[in-house]
Amino acid sequence: MGTRHLIIIFHDGKYKLAHYGQWDGSPEGQGIVVLKFLSDQENIIKLFANLDKLYSPTQDNFQEFNVRAQDFKNKAQSRLNELQNLEDVDSIIEEFEETQNQVLKPLSYVYPSISRDTGARILEIIANCDRPVPVVYDLDFIEDSLSCEWAYVIDFDSSMLEVYAGGYKTSAVTRFDKLDLMKPGQRCDLGANVTKTTPGLVGSWDLQELPSEERFLQEIVHTMPL
Repeated sequence: MGTRHLIIIFHDGKYKLAHYGQWDGSPEGQGIVVLKFLSDQENIIKLFANLDKLYSPTQDNFQEFNVRAQDFKNKAQSRLNELQNLEDVDSIIEEFEETQNQVLKPLSYVYPSISRDTGARILEIIANCDRPVPVVYDLDFIEDSLSCEWAYVIDFDSSMLEVYAGGYKTSAVTRFDKLDLMKPGQRCDLGANVTKTTPGLVGSWDLQELPSEERFLQEIVHTMPL
């Protein structure tokens, strides 16, 4: 289901990651993926250690990525054609479906860290990386609270996980109300007085005391009005 969202990491007064996701962004979907990942303390340690590996690609980088993705797609299409010519397709149904996905979403296989289909899996990619990781910085999407339906913030400065819901707002001021949108790596002035149409905070938990999946969902539902 198309539920647009952001996966955000904040550290040392900077937004290090603002990854746009297209699918299944609700707490029951990507929210649970985030929660499960962070519930393993080893994952938190690895994620934090690899933040310096993130980088914003240049236009030349993107051209290279697109060429490689197209090459991957062409090879997948050739294999798909071979599979379609087989008489007994049922015997290779798993490979057939996987190859179809490779044709439809080549970027997700070649450079998943910049794919809109990756969602919260971006956290696992970063945590397990052994080389620089290209990421697209989409923090400006947070200003459109109707389109940005959910946002999940991992704040290493405060050691908190925060969940924000688009279209939900209270009188309480959040980090995004005072956000001066900048390029990645620039410091954020959380004291700026800037009015934005941004999502509202519906849940926050200490990274060392995360709730169960059931409690996580219950607290979010309890916060938001019917």
